[in-house]
Amino acid sequence: MPINVPEILIVDDVAANRIALRKILRDYDVELVEADSGVEALKNAVNLKNLALILLDVQMPGMDGYEVAEILREEEHTNHIPIIFITAVHRDESHVLKGYSSGAVDYIPKPIDPDILRSKISIFLKLWRMRASLQQEIERRVEAEEKSYHLARHDELTNLHNRRALMELFAGELNRASRTNTVLKVLMIDLDGFKAVNDNLGHEAGDVTLIEVSSRLSTVIRNYDTLARAGGDEFVILMADMHDPQIFEKKIQDLIAKVSAPIEFNNQRIQIGLSIGIAEYPRDGSEINELLSHADKAMYGAKRSGGNRMQQHDPHLSLDSFEE
Repeated sequence: MPINVPEILIVDDVAANRIALRKILRDYDVELVEADSGVEALKNAVNLKNLALILLDVQMPGMDGYEVAEILREEEHTNHIPIIFITAVHRDESHVLKGYSSGAVDYIPKPIDPDILRSKISIFLKLWRMRASLQQEIERRVEAEEKSYHLARHDELTNLHNRRALMELFAGELNRASRTNTVLKVLMIDLDGFKAVNDNLGHEAGDVTLIEVSSRLSTVIRNYDTLARAGGDEFVILMADMHDPQIFEKKIQDLIAKVSAPIEFNNQRIQIGLSIGIAEYPRDGSEINELLSHADKAMYGAKRSGGNRMQQHDPHLSLDSFEE
């Protein structure tokens, strides 16, 4: 990724001086921005995104260069910008000290020696490009790490939490339910008729179906519920603080109705259903694998009963292995 073009801010209340500086700097690959007052200089310094250097006249009506430099040094997002004072004031020790204490990095006396100015500017532009390149590399690495972290915890097809993320989130929800003495409902979901979609219409249709189902499930659950793709056509939902059985029953029916609506694919209608098995902490267990196992058995029970329905975990129910 190319680095942005650096900007140099020229601040002088005399137009002829700004023109002279622009002429000296015309061969540099920079964007020159002009300001004719201290107030205008401050506005530009705040708004410019790639400001590499400020050439600041000392003697200006109203707010002089020293005041401008002091204000810029007090602001976190401008205090790193180098300032070179351009001055016709006699360069005695008191003026030099005042300039440096205001935040200047150098002095250039008027009339300006073009070669001296160019040599100094070249140094600061080189430093700016090094800093910009380093910042860009830092941002690239942060972005790559964030992307890697996301991919490690999300399903590539549906962008839902994957099984790894599910287990981490599940542990957190169990700890919270234990501390607050509340219920955690675990829903194991399997799609009815999904195998036929893959067999009859191909895997592209299967992928479209999984993506659409993921989207539909996401629209029904609450913002703080956890939805994950456990693998294949199986999904898991964790619902905390679901105390009202009528609200929970309504939520289950909404899930079934939403997913059961036809899915359009290449002018064909895909019809699937949901088998949902439910286990509940602490009634049905206190460990993650135990709760998932109980929800899974209940889900197969729902499927054997005809599908497109939900079934609570029953410790007395024994089911043979069943696959659609």
